[in-house]
Amino acid sequence: MVYVIFSTWPPHQTKEVLKVTMQLPPIPDYITRRMYTSTCIEKGVECFDIYEFESAKVAEATEVLHSRAQAFYSVPGFTYDIRPWMDEQEAMNFGAKLVSG
Repeated sequence: MVYVIFSTWPPHQTKEVLKVTMQLPPIPDYITRRMYTSTCIEKGVECFDIYEFESAKVAEATEVLHSRAQAFYSVPGFTYDIRPWMDEQEAMNFGAKLVSG
């Protein structure tokens, strides 16, 4: 399973974002992360993080990733959006559970 976290912040808050980042605990070994950043005049700094983990760890990973994102509440102008994504097999399993009630 994959969670994508898209976050933005004003460029002048980058130092604060880095401060918060340095205080976060390490990401657990069962989660892999790829991070991409860009700067846009209209939106400031944009960050696109992809976190991948086994579906069996979804509850644990959800808690970890929401906690990490919430740590940035103290940074003015910081926004984020967390979205779960499933591969084909995960989506089929999820759909089967919904249909079976």
